[in-house]
Amino acid sequence: YSAEPSQAPVQWTANWIWPSVKAIPVHDNQFVQFRKTFRLEKAPEKASLDIFADSRYQLFVNGDLVGRGPARSPMYWGYYDVFDVGSKLHAGLNVIAVEVRWFGTPLAWYRPFPGGWKHGSLVCQLDIGQGETKKVIQTDSTWKATEDHSWDWKTPPVDDCCLAPME
Repeated sequence: YSAEPSQAPVQWTANWIWPSVKAIPVHDNQFVQFRKTFRLEKAPEKASLDIFADSRYQLFVNGDLVGRGPARSPMYWGYYDVFDVGSKLHAGLNVIAVEVRWFGTPLAWYRPFPGGWKHGSLVCQLDIGQGETKKVIQTDSTWKATEDHSWDWKTPPVDDCCLAPME
């Protein structure tokens, strides 16, 4: 599945989001999972999803990996990615899920934006249909998030009650 360049720049109505630092304290090399559920009356003929995250993301629609990003861009200038996701959506309940990895510290291939946030960020906008029937699903305060601690399994303390035993 590949990202295709947009014919025209997206008209952003989405908000930049990140969980409250009171709910999920910020630290370097942080993985945060975002999720938005929504209902559609019928499967769309056309749907375009635009996305950008600081620092990296994996995008899933209804459980299918749609893409990773963001696209490479010049230092301090971010390009957003565009995905045609019409075939991934259906009538009924749908889910957009995004895992964002925030590096939090300068690396050889990453520099935080000067004067930017002191945490990661995500902006995502799904445009379904066109004209008067157009529906927009966008990042806002209705999205849910949790920190992904799966990378922490190798350092104590670990509650291994739910890990499977070996045969």
